[in-house]
Amino acid sequence: MKYLQSLSALLLAGVTAQASLTTSVVNTVIPDGNPNGVTSTLTVGGLAPVISEVVVYLNVSGGFDGDLYATLNLGGSSGTTVVLLNRIGSSPENPFGSSAAGFGDSTGTTYEFSLSDAAATSIHNYDGTGSSYQPDGGTLSSFNGLDPDGDWILFIADMASGGGDSPSTLVSWGLDITAVPEPVNAALGVFAGIGLVVVARQTLWRKRRQPAV
Repeated sequence: MKYLQSLSALLLAGVTAQASLTTSVVNTVIPDGNPNGVTSTLTVGGLAPVISEVVVYLNVSGGFDGDLYATLNLGGSSGTTVVLLNRIGSSPENPFGSSAAGFGDSTGTTYEFSLSDAAATSIHNYDGTGSSYQPDGGTLSSFNGLDPDGDWILFIADMASGGGDSPSTLVSWGLDITAVPEPVNAALGVFAGIGLVVVARQTLWRKRRQPAV
């Protein structure tokens, strides 16, 4: 039993979470009314091989938030893509969406605005007061289980002409990635398998100890 307890401790230690924040200051104007948009790439390396959580930080200034469409991609054309922004505030009654101008902070690296699955409200309902929202049209948990190392590509486009005193600008963005050394289920599976072996050995030992009839 002591052996089993020690082994379980080792397995749990093997799935300790590792978090890493990677940021990029871009200061790139997003072309007005151009669906080709702009892209920015963050290269991540040296993390544990399995993603358990992703939080995205965004800093966008100017323009109309209701014009913006954005995605996050891991791995290029063959990788996973999640929709982050999809014409904030737009609806059949309001096809132009929100007229708010940007979100985030003004320093570029001290992030106060994030997209997280753990947030209570979708950014589609952004009212300019909150600091954390769910992505608009996708879930960041789609990246869970993947290897975080590689190129993360943010795409953002202004989908409607006009809006605001100045065009939207992607000031900066960042990723806070939590990863684990191995899948938790795999570790628990190994643990369960070892537990069955121990139970089997105990059963066999008891049978051997029973007196002959």
